[in-house]
Amino acid sequence: MNKTFKSAITRFGPILTPHRIVLTDDMFIYKKRNKYLIGVDSTSIPYERISSIEIDKDIWGAAIVITTFGGEEIIAKKFSWKDANAIKEIIETKI
Repeated sequence: MNKTFKSAITRFGPILTPHRIVLTDDMFIYKKRNKYLIGVDSTSIPYERISSIEIDKDIWGAAIVITTFGGEEIIAKKFSWKDANAIKEIIETKI
C-alpha cells in the first residue's frame, strides 16, 4: 500500500514546494522540494519510531505534527482537514 498526500494549493499551500506525505506498509516518508527548487529533501521514519501524531487545524487547513521517540519533530503544513484525518487514522493503526 502506497498512499500519497500533498499539501493543498487551495489552502494557500506553497505552489512550487508542496509538502508530501507518503505512507507505505512500514514507513512514513515526508518529502519537500528544497528552497533551490533543484532537489527534494526526504525523511523516512519507520512506524515503530513514531511516538505521537497531532493535527493542528485552522481556518485554512491543517498542520500535521509527527514526533519520534528520538525527539525529532516533522511539521507538514496546509493539508486539507480530510487528508489530515486520513493520515492520522492510517498512522494510528500502524503504531
